[in-house]
Amino acid sequence: MTKTNSKGFTLIELLVVIAIIGILSTLAILSLSGSRDKANDAKRISDVRQLAMTIEAENASNPGGAMSGCTTANVSTITCTGPGDISKFSTVKDPSGVSSACLNSATAYCQYSISNQAGSGTSTLSDYEIKFWLKAGSGSLPAGLDCVKSNLQWATGTTGCP
Repeated sequence: MTKTNSKGFTLIELLVVIAIIGILSTLAILSLSGSRDKANDAKRISDVRQLAMTIEAENASNPGGAMSGCTTANVSTITCTGPGDISKFSTVKDPSGVSSACLNSATAYCQYSISNQAGSGTSTLSDYEIKFWLKAGSGSLPAGLDCVKSNLQWATGTTGCP
């Protein structure tokens, strides 16, 4: 009687392990896709809050003053050039990389836009509205068009963000 010592795995065993790894990696990728949307939405909210807080700080030292660069309704915040730290708005961009400014009819990602609270004209340090678009929503802000207005008032939808 001859004994053969087999060291290694059979082809079937290897195929089963490869199949299991493939299934697990597919499940991991699917579960993480929603996390990316939520993380991007959290960044958008953080960015817009920072923009609004910068405007509020400038308004404290120059009440009701004018902003420069962003002088029409619903213009991209990256065009704002002053006063003070508002000039740094050009570095704050939507994580999706789009360049078109958010309008009240936005249905997809858009660059943060600024106008007065009525949504119809030039913003000032005491009368502004910054619009942004969320894919998954976050906290009390639902998916879709949202905005922050003067005195850090948050609003949603085309009614709240004209």
